[in-house]
Amino acid sequence: MTEPLFPAESIDTLIARRLPAWLVAHGNVDWLLALRRSLHAQEEATHSLHRILQAIPALDEFAATRLNQVLNRADLTIRDLRRSHVGIERTVTLPPMAPGWPIRRHMQRSSTPLLAAVLHNFHIVDTRPSPSRRGWLLDAKGEHVPVGYEVFAGRCREADVGGRYQAILRQCLAPDDAPGAAPGSAKAAVHRCFEENARADLEVAVRCALLKGDLDENSYRLLLPCFTALPTVPAAPGEVAPRQLYLLGKCARGVVTLELRPAVGADLQGVCVWVPNDPQSPVRVYRSWEEVFRALARRLTTAPYRRFFSRFISERDRVGFQQLLEERREASAAHQVPELDGRHLAIDTSLFSHLRGLQIDKLLDDAHVLAVPTADLDEQERDARLHAYRELGLNLLNLAGMFVPVLGEGLLAYTAVELAGEVYEGYQDWRIGDRQGAMDHVFGVAQTVVAGALIATGASAVRHYLQRVPFVDALQPMRDQAGKAGLVAAHLPGYSIDWSPGDDLHEWVWHLDGAMYRVSEDPVHGSTRIRHASRGEAWQPRLESNGGDGWRHELERPGDWQTRHLSK
Repeated sequence: MTEPLFPAESIDTLIARRLPAWLVAHGNVDWLLALRRSLHAQEEATHSLHRILQAIPALDEFAATRLNQVLNRADLTIRDLRRSHVGIERTVTLPPMAPGWPIRRHMQRSSTPLLAAVLHNFHIVDTRPSPSRRGWLLDAKGEHVPVGYEVFAGRCREADVGGRYQAILRQCLAPDDAPGAAPGSAKAAVHRCFEENARADLEVAVRCALLKGDLDENSYRLLLPCFTALPTVPAAPGEVAPRQLYLLGKCARGVVTLELRPAVGADLQGVCVWVPNDPQSPVRVYRSWEEVFRALARRLTTAPYRRFFSRFISERDRVGFQQLLEERREASAAHQVPELDGRHLAIDTSLFSHLRGLQIDKLLDDAHVLAVPTADLDEQERDARLHAYRELGLNLLNLAGMFVPVLGEGLLAYTAVELAGEVYEGYQDWRIGDRQGAMDHVFGVAQTVVAGALIATGASAVRHYLQRVPFVDALQPMRDQAGKAGLVAAHLPGYSIDWSPGDDLHEWVWHLDGAMYRVSEDPVHGSTRIRHASRGEAWQPRLESNGGDGWRHELERPGDWQTRHLSK
């Protein structure tokens, strides 16, 4: 009788049951090892990039802080900039419809959150009274704020959120050289971080596509030299030529397309398309460019994919791209995909240098569009963009709030988080060393499963793949509200909040060893649960009373009950 791979009640058994099928079904240990090495390199690359990007504040938070600084210097106070509004009423004079007819006048009214107003900024004419314009400020309760419209417009111009944010971006992305360093060395180091992050992301995506069956082995071997200087298997002979994709006349920034040929100058064999973090298949090979454009057009007919794909279109191009795409969708016949006017142009530099340039340029320009520097303000262009945002149902504050997460798609490696989420709960909140150890253990279990299926002598021959990781061994099993099982850290990293008794939270807070946790009632299951500090979709552990004044969460030992309490 073959000895079981793991004891029935061990953590390793739970992990083995939770492994996605694509990770072990291929039966190739070498492919697993290569993927694990690439994930480790990706973790290091994203961590290096994080050290650069973490100095960049969230755009909406920076705007609020900067405006409050300017207002405070003028002895002005406006609470809750997100829910307070500036109202504007403009009289627009229209030409007569025919000679001799009366001049027409039209009243335009708008209401904008104050935080959005400081982002889009004001023209110099807004700081001066005008008989054709009336403005006012209302607080979150709808009551008038004793600050004149013209005064507020002037303070927004003085705050110059856009100009100051550009300065922060440029200092982070093109920093000054250290004393005695070679000219441009600091900027070059930043560029290397962006390029290595893109290279590591592509390698992980290609290796995952191979294991999932989305990429054939010949195309995989042809792509190897694109991201690794010393492949562990021989690269296939042939030619790979990077091209830049354009859809509807707009550059798809970050989408990589590679022409594959069996030999230099030979006919096209296929087109490899890498759409980073694509929810279905990030890497796929198509037989022709026409097939690429049809596949993208088909997917862009769905609203979720349009929202996803918008990250690859610059903010300056967002409105035009979405409007034209909607027109093409409406004009296409039933059951026909819209015409995307797809184009592809040659790249005149290395692939990863090109991607780095696109990414940095997009960061700077997106920020410039979302937060307009005072020196660059064009009133008509600003008004037209804000009108188009409203027509498309877009919210400037939401776009600004997403700027830093989009900027750092890589603050956590997407594939690692996705894979870890099959086994662990809260992986995103762990320290980098704990994340690496936990991922190593997942791959150790996967290698054991694959090798155990291949080696007829039994499990004892393959157990050397597993090395114990104290952090993983200390994890505890859990089952979320949907019934999904996983492993979680009992000390609940990522759940504690910054809170003091003066904060106006209007909710229960649980005190545990000096930390504070948000608590809410779960009416479906009739229980009290701890909420994650930032991720609404995260598992919510139960909070239980001992019948007296003590409380504990479901992963604690009963001996700790008496030291925990709730407050509001």
